[in-house]
Amino acid sequence: MLVPKDSPYESITDLFDAISENPRLSVGGGSAAGSMDHISMAGAAAAAGINATSVNYIAFSGGGEA
Repeated sequence: MLVPKDSPYESITDLFDAISENPRLSVGGGSAAGSMDHISMAGAAAAAGINATSVNYIAFSGGGEA
């Protein structure tokens, strides 16, 4: 997971806590929905106790756009 230097999220736990509190929080991914990037995020969310289908994953068409 990558975040800007000034992000309020200093750990993956911080991020998943924020998603739990605000399911509309967007998580940008590297490629299309259903890709390994998306599945990895969904799996990590599920392991953190979050319903993976509720994660607002934003897909990009490629690495440059992301």
